[in-house]
Amino acid sequence: MNDLGLVLIGLFVGIIFLVVIANFLQKKADNEGNLFTGPSSPTMRIIAFIFGVLFGVIFLLEILFSDHFLIVMPVLSIALLAYSLGIKQIIKVLQNMDKRDPD
Repeated sequence: MNDLGLVLIGLFVGIIFLVVIANFLQKKADNEGNLFTGPSSPTMRIIAFIFGVLFGVIFLLEILFSDHFLIVMPVLSIALLAYSLGIKQIIKVLQNMDKRDPD
């Protein structure tokens, strides 16, 4: 099996995990309402962190063992890691800094 085959297998396994997690989140959303409008739960942050690392590793494998790589992997990795670290709240604070009182 060549190196590209290993990258494709890793991508396939990642997609399977995404489908499983998406089904889990859909069931949870049916029971508790919309999951992404409220504050992030620790479980969702852990899941986002795991998938962010997974996509980052897949991207590194693509760089090391393939002539071509997909730009989707680093974008997904950065977005998921940012979500898991709570960057959304930090960005909100930075955007609203000029709207606060100078006191």
